[in-house]
Amino acid sequence: MRLNRDVLQEFGLASEADPVIFGPMPKLRPAIRYGIDALLILVPLLGMSYFLFDPEAFNAFTAWLMRIL
Repeated sequence: MRLNRDVLQEFGLASEADPVIFGPMPKLRPAIRYGIDALLILVPLLGMSYFLFDPEAFNAFTAWLMRIL
């Protein structure tokens, strides 16, 4: 059963998709994009290198994971 516009408006429901929601995303400045890219690369890299040079920290982290899972 399809609802017509009158019924939708009576209940305060949207009858059509809002163009703002489905519109194109605004373009970010290149500096912001490069900053996000750098964080996505550097954060895991620094985390891995920390565990590489401190195996006891890695053991403590995996023990903590086993406790909470």
